[in-house]
Amino acid sequence: MQSFKDLSRITYRRKIFRRYYCSHPQDTLGPPGRLKRYLVNKFVKTIEKCENFVETNNPTAFKFYKTFKVGFNDLLEDTKTYYQVSKDIWYNSKELHTFSRKELVIYQQMPSEMIKAAPMLVVAMMPGAFVIFPTILPVAYLYPKLLLTSHFWTEEIKIEVYKQRHIDRIKHLPIILDHMEIACRHIPHTEYKLKMEQIFQKLENSLHPTVEEILEVKPVFETYNFKAEKLSFAYSRHLAKTFGFSLRRSKLVQEGLLVLHTDRAIVREGFNSMTEEDINMSCLSRGLNPYGIKRDEKENYLESWTQISKEVDEHSMSLLLHGPVLLALNHPSNRHLLGGKKFRWRRKKKKEVV
Repeated sequence: MQSFKDLSRITYRRKIFRRYYCSHPQDTLGPPGRLKRYLVNKFVKTIEKCENFVETNNPTAFKFYKTFKVGFNDLLEDTKTYYQVSKDIWYNSKELHTFSRKELVIYQQMPSEMIKAAPMLVVAMMPGAFVIFPTILPVAYLYPKLLLTSHFWTEEIKIEVYKQRHIDRIKHLPIILDHMEIACRHIPHTEYKLKMEQIFQKLENSLHPTVEEILEVKPVFETYNFKAEKLSFAYSRHLAKTFGFSLRRSKLVQEGLLVLHTDRAIVREGFNSMTEEDINMSCLSRGLNPYGIKRDEKENYLESWTQISKEVDEHSMSLLLHGPVLLALNHPSNRHLLGGKKFRWRRKKKKEVV
């Protein structure tokens, strides 16, 4: 009969054998000791108390802290998404319709955001950044529109910046309409010329053509003087500025395709999957001021837009690029920004349009 000492020795050897020679190593860990658990819990509770204290006694500082914390995480996630989508498009030749709405939006927006974020990231990677960065950050928040990406903006700053950007874009809509009216004079097809004339009359009377009326003149935007590749430099420049595109005419159709496939992703995923901010950004990028109107009205606008875009391809891309003029120029939320009730488009007698 084996003694207790012998059994202990055998047990110890078995443990050593399993530890060094077992092909399936242990994949669980025991709970930490009482002291470690106490310290971790104390640390978490202290952080929570600090947050609550700052929130109560200095709500402004807490608001900026929270915004920066969330903003940095969002920037990191969007950068990863942009890198992955770019790699799939550039190297794996992945088709645009395979991406989600969010992925396509990030792919369009992140290049400008990354340029704006670059100076702050350079400072963060410098030696002694832990000393410099806390000093630079408050300065950056004094000029958030210039020094910080939209990930770090408060809701108030976002609305202010997006509204001003929208005003700068829709100022080009009346000029685009002037170019359209002049180009229409050279349409040889009498039927299409008459239909375009009816659209101009509606726009002149502060109305909008219906989706059906717009789709009826789709062939006009595939040929004649409205085809994207045939537009004058001034005409294409105003269209590009309406969407915030590159001013290079050669990129007009390419960037329009991203909008087109984003539209189709919206239809696939549905409006229910979109947050209020997603809806607002989608309206802004398609020519409508979303602030001050109900969600139903925004969705109705996007519904009309997607009804047109689903009939568009690369050959009729010009029709989609004229969407803000045809669907949003006279919308009350846009007219409010363009001068209120006094705003009304009138045909120019002169043939030359800037």
